[in-house]
Amino acid sequence: MWPAIWPLTIDGLGKFTKTGSALLIMAIAGGAILPLIYGKLSLAFGTQQAYWLVVPCYLYILYFATKDISSEKLLSLLCKWLTLLTGRRIKNKSGLPVRF
Repeated sequence: MWPAIWPLTIDGLGKFTKTGSALLIMAIAGGAILPLIYGKLSLAFGTQQAYWLVVPCYLYILYFATKDISSEKLLSLLCKWLTLLTGRRIKNKSGLPVRF
């Protein structure tokens, strides 16, 4: 994933390219630190409650993935995903299959 994430993240940063790269390195460190924090939280509160630690992380990943996508494109991607997941074509209000 890093060969795709790195150029997408630093593209267009201009004079902030070094800062953006530094933040990516800190994200790698976060991948090493968050499991330790999760372990401590799971010992203190239980494993199910400790999963709340990752919710903001996943929400940020979702935001980063969809911030530059139009609502039409996002809806199309969701319909494709649901079609692959369920094996059924998604239909619009008039009963016609949604075009991709």
